[in-house]
Amino acid sequence: MPFTKKVKEKSPSSTPLPSTEGAAPNEGSQLPDKELEAAKKILDAIYDYRTADGFDPSKLFHRKVNKRVIPAYYDTIKEPVALSTIKAKLNQRTYQNFSQF
Repeated sequence: MPFTKKVKEKSPSSTPLPSTEGAAPNEGSQLPDKELEAAKKILDAIYDYRTADGFDPSKLFHRKVNKRVIPAYYDTIKEPVALSTIKAKLNQRTYQNFSQF
């Protein structure tokens, strides 16, 4: 005789679960498309810039500066932000206005 497991039926909860239906990741973003595109163009220009000899000065700022390698950096720059963070925030439409960019 095979084993059978009796399953209790659960009664519906009186506490409704929050719905994620229709929620967009950029919901609440007030940055107009025109300003978003302008910010992306600025960031692209920073990424694309090269000196005459081909050096990419932005490469130093693509990721956060390593505190162990350059400890004085954080004494001078109080709120450092990596270019990759800015790019992610633009893509996720996190910025509420252009001045946050």
